[in-house]
Amino acid sequence: MDPRRLLTLAAVAALAGCAGLPASRPPQSLAGLSAVADALAAQGPDTAAGVWLDPLGLPPGVPDLTENPATAPSGPAAIALANQLARARSRPQDFVGGVLVFDWEPGRVYEVWTAPLRVTTLALEPGEAIVAKAAGDTVRWRIGETTAGQGAGQRVHLLIKPLEAGLETNLVLTTDRRTYFIQLLSGPAESFNAAVAWRLKQPASEPSDLTAAPEALHNAYDIQPLGPPPAWTPTAVLDDGRRTFIVLHPAVASTEAPALYVGTGEGAELANYRQCGTVLVLDRLFGTAELRRGGRNPQVVRLRRLEESGR
Repeated sequence: MDPRRLLTLAAVAALAGCAGLPASRPPQSLAGLSAVADALAAQGPDTAAGVWLDPLGLPPGVPDLTENPATAPSGPAAIALANQLARARSRPQDFVGGVLVFDWEPGRVYEVWTAPLRVTTLALEPGEAIVAKAAGDTVRWRIGETTAGQGAGQRVHLLIKPLEAGLETNLVLTTDRRTYFIQLLSGPAESFNAAVAWRLKQPASEPSDLTAAPEALHNAYDIQPLGPPPAWTPTAVLDDGRRTFIVLHPAVASTEAPALYVGTGEGAELANYRQCGTVLVLDRLFGTAELRRGGRNPQVVRLRRLEESGR
């Protein structure tokens, strides 16, 4: 059986007793939690925590051109084909409000559209520091940087502005955590990327036996939709003191999943999380968070960690 399907079934079965509770009340039962934990562990590092590629390998979707040397292009033609297939472009489903959110993958080239008299920001993850940056054209492009936030939540924002339309160059950005290959283009103001961020796939953490010490689990979370409850409203939120598991309603399988922000309102920051079936896994705890889906008038569900567990 598909591991993601197994996770969906396990999550639904494990938390069936919580489904009938009002959305704003924390679930009162942890029955079947071991099934959820087992399903997460069964995903393995390739699906439970995202696919990590060999840095010398090929990005997803790029065919191995060495498999059939007789028909594979060579020289400049091979380079052009590889560059085209490695390009990650803007897609409607990748936007959270006005922020384009790419899935970061080694070897991927990210296409970012800019416009004259407009500033495009590239947001790094909290705590990530720039080591070096180099652009092919530094005469007709202005590239600076600034920071937002404080302490562990501080984020570096790269600021990019072209001097005219119709330009194209590349940017290589190296940080203390990874390397970004970015293709910069300039065009009309109505179709430029105002902000770009990356959703990061993390190596699988050591699996913990969530059933070994159920008293250590925390399941007291206030789940409060801000408006009519979306079909994907979580049925439960749990944490083991280190990771947080947000179990979305099974209806999310037939629609677009919400994005997870830590904090509330304008001060909320896009979280670094991964999705395993109907479960969002965050490798940290939070006091308040929001699930958002949509642009101008997004659906929002606010999550708040309570002091006392609802076991």
